Amino acid sequence: MHAIGQLVLWTLTLTAWATSLSLDKVEFTHGFTTLLLRFSTEAEMADNSGDFTCESILSASSLATMGRLPSCRWLQSGAVLEVLLGDQPSLSVNDTVATLPSVLVATAASADPPAPELSGLVEGGSATAPEAILMAWPPVAAPCTTVHLSAAQSRGAYGRPLTAQWRLTAPNTAPALEAILNASSALTVELPATAVSDWSGSGNASVEVVVTVTNWLGLSHSATAPLSVNSAAQPPVYPSTVTEKAIALSGSTTFSVATRYADPSACGAASNLPSETAAVTWDYRTANSSEWLPLNASERVPWRAPVSGSLGVGAWQLRASADTAGTQGFQLTVRERLPQVAVIHGPNVAPESCGFTLDASTSFDELGAELFFYWSCAGEGVNGTCRRLPNFGPGQWVHTDGTGSLGKIFQVAPGTLAEGNYTFTLQLVRSEDQTSVFAEWFVAVRSSTVPITVFSGWTANQSISNQAGAEELPRVWGKVWPGPGCGGRESAQWTWALVEEETSSILTNISSSVSAGAMGELDVEAASDFPLNFLLPGQRYTMVLMQMGPTLPKTLAEAEALGLAFASSAAFAADAAPAGGRVLAAAVAAASGGEVFVSTEGWYDEDMANLSYFFYRFPSQGLSLVDDGNGGVEVNGTFPVVEWRDADSASHWSKQGSFLGFSELPFLSLALSPGRHLLAVVAQDSLGAVASAFALGPLISTPSASNVQSALDLSVLSNNANIILNTLGASIFALGDLDTGKEVYALTAAAATLELSDLGLRQMSSIATDLLRNRTAATAEQISQVAAQVFADLVQSPSPAAAHLLDVVYAVRAVYAAETDQVVQRSEQLTLLAQQFGQAVAAFVPLHGEVLLEATQSPGLQVFVHKEGYPHALLKGLSAGGFSVSSWELNALSDRRLAQASCSTIDVQLTTWLNSNPYDWANQSSYASLYVKPDATVTVVDLRRCSAAVNLTARAVKLRLPLPPAPTEAPPEGWFWQAACATFDFAELNWDSSRLTFVELPEAMECTKPSVEDANVVFTIFYRPRRLPPEDKELSMGASLVLILIFLLCLGAMAYANGRKGKDSQVSPTDSEASRAVVAPEEPSGSAGPAGSAAPGASGRPAEGKAAEAAAEERPAGADGEAAGGKETAAAGSMSPVLAEGPRAAARVPEPDTSAGEPLDVKVDPAFKDFAQDFASPAAEPAEPAAGPAASGASGASAAASAETPEAPPTDTTQ
Repeated sequence: MHAIGQLVLWTLTLTAWATSLSLDKVEFTHGFTTLLLRFSTEAEMADNSGDFTCESILSASSLATMGRLPSCRWLQSGAVLEVLLGDQPSLSVNDTVATLPSVLVATAASADPPAPELSGLVEGGSATAPEAILMAWPPVAAPCTTVHLSAAQSRGAYGRPLTAQWRLTAPNTAPALEAILNASSALTVELPATAVSDWSGSGNASVEVVVTVTNWLGLSHSATAPLSVNSAAQPPVYPSTVTEKAIALSGSTTFSVATRYADPSACGAASNLPSETAAVTWDYRTANSSEWLPLNASERVPWRAPVSGSLGVGAWQLRASADTAGTQGFQLTVRERLPQVAVIHGPNVAPESCGFTLDASTSFDELGAELFFYWSCAGEGVNGTCRRLPNFGPGQWVHTDGTGSLGKIFQVAPGTLAEGNYTFTLQLVRSEDQTSVFAEWFVAVRSSTVPITVFSGWTANQSISNQAGAEELPRVWGKVWPGPGCGGRESAQWTWALVEEETSSILTNISSSVSAGAMGELDVEAASDFPLNFLLPGQRYTMVLMQMGPTLPKTLAEAEALGLAFASSAAFAADAAPAGGRVLAAAVAAASGGEVFVSTEGWYDEDMANLSYFFYRFPSQGLSLVDDGNGGVEVNGTFPVVEWRDADSASHWSKQGSFLGFSELPFLSLALSPGRHLLAVVAQDSLGAVASAFALGPLISTPSASNVQSALDLSVLSNNANIILNTLGASIFALGDLDTGKEVYALTAAAATLELSDLGLRQMSSIATDLLRNRTAATAEQISQVAAQVFADLVQSPSPAAAHLLDVVYAVRAVYAAETDQVVQRSEQLTLLAQQFGQAVAAFVPLHGEVLLEATQSPGLQVFVHKEGYPHALLKGLSAGGFSVSSWELNALSDRRLAQASCSTIDVQLTTWLNSNPYDWANQSSYASLYVKPDATVTVVDLRRCSAAVNLTARAVKLRLPLPPAPTEAPPEGWFWQAACATFDFAELNWDSSRLTFVELPEAMECTKPSVEDANVVFTIFYRPRRLPPEDKELSMGASLVLILIFLLCLGAMAYANGRKGKDSQVSPTDSEASRAVVAPEEPSGSAGPAGSAAPGASGRPAEGKAAEAAAEERPAGADGEAAGGKETAAAGSMSPVLAEGPRAAARVPEPDTSAGEPLDVKVDPAFKDFAQDFASPAAEPAEPAAGPAASGASGASAAASAETPEAPPTDTTQ
């Protein structure tokens, strides 16, 4: 029994580990920065959890070799686990990598038990020696200048830190410098200003530095660089781009520098800075010439010099000079023009009885030169002849529509080629120099096959980034010719497949959408996303359009064996993001305003020469430095999750930190504010893919005001916007009682040389917004003037990045909101600033286009801009964003105000202050002003043509606005809240809802201003109290009979009157009359308030405060008691608004009041008038709800007269 028990136990153990999942291969890829674990089949987590980390899959011993914070993700639906190695890994070739037991299971066999520990030995690729690159920064320094020697540009680190050995070519020539160099093994060494000054004295000095870099594979390389001190080189000129570049004849690039005066106080001497900025000039010459020629750099950004291949083919030298002494040289090579590129799309197989087309329309020349196309054909074998093709016949060959041998396409008619193999040759001739290139396309004509053509948006072997967004991915599509004579079935279905080129393995299938083409063919597009998660770094792939069969083949060979038709695109290479980098920032004390040299190294990418670097700063909460046990320190804590590309993401960097600067070089000199910061560097490759590295930066002590002022002065003298903004950002939090004029002066200097790029404008917005916090209105006015200058520059140089500056406009509003003096002036300045921002936005909006921008701050600001063709607007009117003005009104404006305009577009701008009323200071002399709250949403309408405001005075405009939430407080008993429109009266400085009509729509209100009084229009929606109608009382039978009798008498009287007046006086209102909103009359003077009434004969506008007591007496209990009399009181002879029946939960809106506004065209017979007068109620209560034409509304919407006039006792209503 015991033996049997043992046998059973042993058998169960074997069964428990029976699994179809195994680890086939473990390999380094992407320059030893990435590890790929290839499984025998698709795998998933055994616990069915979608979330996982490296720690939940890999063994602890394996993780210990993968560096700090490695990251894992599944590729190819779980067939491959990608491990991006962390900081400073130790994993090597032939090391063992293992998974945890019982955590993985085969996806296709989920019923199987979890896999045991799976392990494999690491395989690796080849490596070459590193390339050492050394730079002294600056190369030529003034005395008392800190110099940085950096080998951070060196390549070949392969994901691990390079080690450096420093020396001088001439030993013992500079003992103080040698001591510093010999003590360092880092790639960057700082030579303090005092050491440089001690070495050079007060004169000039020069020495050559050597660095030898060694990678973790034991391979080394050396480089040298001169270090010079020149007492006349003031200010020193620093390169901020790589100093050697090569471009195509059609290409362009940019060199840039930074200039910084040396601060003598660093060496204990008195500071004596100049009062003017350093002037930077640029020159160029050929490599073998001695004469320098002036180069026209950017007037706006003098520290940047854009150059292009227009200089001509050859080697060029460029020089940036600051005040004639400090210089920096650059090398530019312009290569020969590339030949034109012939690209042919067409089928590789075709049946005899079916025609096909060869398409070379995507061929191109790098300079866009005109191209000529010449086709020829050659066949193989006895039957392979092209003589039957009519394309080459007399008189036919010159056709360019595809039927000849010239042109971008070449059409082969059905039945003109016998079975065989054919070679079509395209001669592509460039018109400018008559140079030719040749391309061949092979077609096999068979008795039965389907012609398929695959078109791709990439050329052969082009790289596609595995981080490409949907809008960045190239398009792929195909054409299929099915049906009789073309070898296929019209019922056949088609699919796309991603195929690994090396193995011809089909990795995944992609659904397709099929539509009929213009010539009977089928157009087949991929219907789902491009399978980026199937791309492995460095591998090559093709997209294949394939006929679907009963089963899905695993390889192209299997598809061919099944008789499935297919065609492949050109191959492309999968390009991975940069990897393996780290940030170097010493954890030492430093003073704010002083420079901190931050460098990054160790990156690997397929195109190292074209990496760019972006530097950021984040709060360091939750992070600390701890002893790593090896004499160094490491960061304790978790770095934040940051999204670098998607600005809409909640984790986007702009919502968590600050941008510090951009550089083509892997280092940057930064100014940091007091405290400790988390620094991040993002490396971006030429395809836009990004990767990041973090480090806890140095502890910055709080400086004295004099140090901050000195740092700001030095930055302004650089004439470099990035340096100024960086220093200003660091100084904002340490200024204390420093005069804000220094800050504004620095911001003005930065704006003058600001690069109008996305990051440049982001940085300007961030710094300006920070400067506006807790500032005075006077400072806000100065900063708004700086912003206005940037807006003007953006009108001349349009950029969508202008959107970032909307936060500055809102920040100015936040400062002005606290202002109690000059409120009218501040509102005018704010309106002007918003208009100037709108002009900057309109500059990049295309014709018939529009954009809606929203500030990131709360409560919020929105700016909507629409651009329309002016002739179209004159013909059709203008309608955008809820605003509309008729063509008739625009034509009237054209006659009077736009005749001198020369541009052909007109812009609409709607500036909406969300829950932030910029006119909250309005006087309370009007009824509407009592109820327009400080948190009201206000929309300002502006029209512009040729950047000039269009004056809307005396024109009718309409605006649809969303309904705000009804007031949360309950209205007085017997009253309800009614939504109404109001516009701001700039003459009376109050809100006015007279002469307005408004129609309530589902969740919106449409406001119409029949005649605008001001140059622009400001709308809002507010809630005002209105009386509920009296409740209906049940009538007795007798009373009902009396009412019926009265009704019949009324009908008889009406019939009698109509009979006397004739048919023409019988008026039946139309549907449109029944539902139209009615214009309210001019508001008479009198008391204000829901139940106020006018004194008989009162006219004109009372002075502020008049009739306040009377208004208060007439107001319902609980109503606002502050108001003075205004325009909205009812005039004698007008009737109170008629209310809709039945109270509503949120708000009540009255039906149209047929007694207000222009009288209806209805004549009343005197006899009926006398008869009806007996039924007029003398009570001082609102009239009973009325039925009739005015009580209906289209689609359930309630139309209402503005009825700004408060309710008053009914009087004589005879019209």
